[in-house]
Amino acid sequence: MELGPRYITLKQANAGPTKIGLAHRENWVAYHNGASLFLKTIEFLDGATYPDMGCNFETFTNEEMLEVEALGPLVELAPGASTMHTEQWHLFEGVGQPPLPRRRRSPPGSCRGCSAPASAFRW
Repeated sequence: MELGPRYITLKQANAGPTKIGLAHRENWVAYHNGASLFLKTIEFLDGATYPDMGCNFETFTNEEMLEVEALGPLVELAPGASTMHTEQWHLFEGVGQPPLPRRRRSPPGSCRGCSAPASAFRW
């Protein structure tokens, strides 16, 4: 795991299980593997109560997998009521390897709605 000034980078490795959770207000998380970039947009609602000490985002890795998980706020539901948690998934191909965290740039602003082409991810 690397803690950069703008990004936290977690790599899947043989270092044993690692889990990180946080109140993530940036609205996006990404997983880069080879030339593919999986991008997930998530919400953080100010004033809402989130599980796991206030986390709306958690990531876990071990020798077999890497998980990118969004959590919705806790709500109390009456019998028969429902709630909704929305996340948007986007897959981009042909994306180069990002540089080290200290040099990484944020994906373009249009990425908030995720209409950016893979060529936009020139780190």
